Amino acid sequence: MKQSHLKELLENEQHQEILDQLLEFERKSDENLFLMKQIGYVFYKSRALGDLQRFEKALQVSKQAQELISPEDKVTYLVLLIVQLYVLNQLNRLTEAEKVIFDGDTIIGLMSSNEYEEGKEWIALFYNFKGNFYYQKEEWDNAIDYYKRSLTLKESVDTLTNIGWIYYHQKGKYDKALTFFERCLALSKTISNPHYIALSLNNIGFIYTSKEEYYTALDYYHRSLTMFEAQGSPLAVTMVTTNIGTTYRKKGELAKALSYHQRCLKIQREENDHEGTAFSLFSLFLITLYQQDQNNAQKYQKKLETLYEHIPHKDISLYNKIAKALILKESKRMRDKVKAQTLLREVVNLERRGYTAGAVFHLCELLLDELKLYGDPEVLIEINNLMQKLYLFAQEQELYSNACAALILQSKLAAIEGNFQQALEHLSRAEKMAEERNLGRLVLKIQNQHRILNAELDKWQELTRRNAPLTDRLEHAKLEEYLKEARRITGR
Repeated sequence: MKQSHLKELLENEQHQEILDQLLEFERKSDENLFLMKQIGYVFYKSRALGDLQRFEKALQVSKQAQELISPEDKVTYLVLLIVQLYVLNQLNRLTEAEKVIFDGDTIIGLMSSNEYEEGKEWIALFYNFKGNFYYQKEEWDNAIDYYKRSLTLKESVDTLTNIGWIYYHQKGKYDKALTFFERCLALSKTISNPHYIALSLNNIGFIYTSKEEYYTALDYYHRSLTMFEAQGSPLAVTMVTTNIGTTYRKKGELAKALSYHQRCLKIQREENDHEGTAFSLFSLFLITLYQQDQNNAQKYQKKLETLYEHIPHKDISLYNKIAKALILKESKRMRDKVKAQTLLREVVNLERRGYTAGAVFHLCELLLDELKLYGDPEVLIEINNLMQKLYLFAQEQELYSNACAALILQSKLAAIEGNFQQALEHLSRAEKMAEERNLGRLVLKIQNQHRILNAELDKWQELTRRNAPLTDRLEHAKLEEYLKEARRITGR
């Protein structure tokens, strides 16, 4: 049996097939001979066991082999340490993983030039898993350092993908992430791996969605979806279908978004994917709510609530809480709106990436209604504080589109208060931030806001001079209109 065949099975996530084929191979081999001489097979067996969540068995296999291998056989010994590091990372047993890393670094340091050359691919994999170790510790620079060390020895789709997601999620550098995902795509085509090609196409689409280049994003997604469907990979199909639905929702094409999320929900239920089912129900809830289809929105909210009662997962709890808040927000009764405010404040205080911005915008809409009704300037202060909180959170999380949206809203609030210099400064900061991140479409939107403010300065000054009622200034600022636009962009 060739290890290249096992490698192909692993890349295509056919973990049980690996175990079945190795079991047959082991039956024909002396056990100790299998462990000592076919160490690559031990690696693939342990990886397959780990990927199937059979972590303790994976550790047992590698440690059993370790007892039979001399540390002088450095490459073989390193392979066993790699297996253990992989499993310990998966189990989040980072203290034990650190000990394995120390042993691995020691082994590599003692290798002769010939041994180093012989073990180059395994050393690359060790550095990749060491990068994963630092990824889990949220030491992003160390993670990137070891991923890049791995790449100097051998290019790997997994390593390139990991770097890309760090640049996207933790560094907020979309173009840098795009570069690594495009390298993934090129490498996937070189090694003729359909699974990795489809995955890379999806990841590239995700970046273009974040850059608000929706037509380009959808092109990549549809190519990815076609490939995953041909491969018969239902969970991968739901991943891409979700992204397509979310992109149509951000574009404002709600009927198309609804269709893709409904399709996704059907597959997730068939696959017993509870978390995926919850996200699809939440997405369908949002779409029907924005379509002003209250009956179906309430049905989806009730389904979310029922799912949470059976599976009290924290993400399902979050979706359920937001859905409840938005149903209450649409009520005409003030006491329901107050309850909605309470629930949304709870979500804001959770500071969950991907959900804080939407909760802030919905909460500000409620506060805006209160401001129009009672004219209490304290409410305007609270909205300003929420925008500042969102800005700081978005900066910390490298969510630059959200940070820019907060600055635009702060600019409008400054204009309402008659502080025009500060209003212009907020827009300048937002424009600079978007330009630095090469968010072209966002730059154009901010420049348009800048032009509108400059063109209306005389009107704003006239409103301030005559001490115009707050309701007049709110209407002129079109604050409510922009809050809805900001919600659409964040997809919440």
